[in-house]
Amino acid sequence: MEIKVPSLLLSIFRMGNFLAHFIHTLSLPIIKLMSTYIKISKSL
Repeated sequence: MEIKVPSLLLSIFRMGNFLAHFIHTLSLPIIKLMSTYIKISKSL
């Protein structure tokens, strides 16, 4: 049990790290699209 818990926490941490990176990579183009959309809607 003492060996399994840290490895489980480590794997969760790694998965969280991966997810955060994945979400960050996805959010960049979405933010760019949103800002472009806001600019277009303001100019109309």
